[in-house]
Amino acid sequence: MPARLPPVAARVGLDLHPIHATDPEAICWLRALVWPEHPERAARLQQVLALAQREPPPLIAGDALTVLPAAVADVPAGTARAISPNDADALYA
Repeated sequence: MPARLPPVAARVGLDLHPIHATDPEAICWLRALVWPEHPERAARLQQVLALAQREPPPLIAGDALTVLPAAVADVPAGTARAISPNDADALYA
């Protein structure tokens, strides 16, 4: 295991229908998906929404099989590429 993680050169989100953290309807929908007996998840969602509003991530709408090659091509040369499904964070939550 390395002493520290390598720096992240770029991030991009790919989704058929990306949800923007500035869209009030999308925020309401996301909050409705968190069960009331999970206040820690509601708090985490609020933190993530606040971060995404301060530092909006680059989002590309489209099928990953179609738009991924162009997104990967935009990653700076000489950097490693890591691709994970959008629900990968749920595995470690």
